[in-house]
Amino acid sequence: MSQAVPFQILHDLAQKAMDEAFKAIGQAMARQRSAEEQLIKLQEYRHDYLRNLQQAMHDGITSSQCQNTQRFISTLDDAIAKQSGVLGQIQKQVAQARERWMTERRKVASMQALIERDAKRQILVQAKLEQKANDEYAARSHRRLQLA
Repeated sequence: MSQAVPFQILHDLAQKAMDEAFKAIGQAMARQRSAEEQLIKLQEYRHDYLRNLQQAMHDGITSSQCQNTQRFISTLDDAIAKQSGVLGQIQKQVAQARERWMTERRKVASMQALIERDAKRQILVQAKLEQKANDEYAARSHRRLQLA
């Protein structure tokens, strides 16, 4: 019995899993880009507030305005730290998605190798059967000639 059908089913399942893993990489990378953009915006926003605070301190600012601005900058620092953590988690997800895709890709390659090996085996079996049939035909022809 040929194992090509089960191998093909396994290959198709592995291919589907690999495609899904590839799609997951794309989604994770999109989340990573978004998180990076958010982090950059927060950093730029913080930089702008620091620059404005320095200018205001140079021009003259009340202590309560200075404290309020410093508290806001501290809040931005907290948001930057949280966003950095989010980005780190997403980067781990991207790495995991890539690893899953590589694993699935290896499965597809293994199934393809099994399919090819089975096809070669079937060709050899068929060739042997044909050779046996030819040998039997030749032997019968030879016997008929000897009897004739």
